Amino acid sequence: MFFFPNQPIQAFEHPTFKHMISVASRATKGAKIPNRKQTRDEIISIFKKQMTALRDRLNVGFRLSLPT
Repeated sequence: MFFFPNQPIQAFEHPTFKHMISVASRATKGAKIPNRKQTRDEIISIFKKQMTALRDRLNVGFRLSLPT
């Protein structure tokens, strides 16, 4: 796996982006924006859920057939 230092997900941590979201939300206590690790974990979780749902819909699985 390659690591690219300027990944787009880093934009979530940029102070200007956080300020923009805070202003846009007009929240009285500001906007809570997840950090990079939380965002990455959520993306992976959503991906795994989608793959599980796809496997279930396609009824695909690995089955070991043993000689009888």
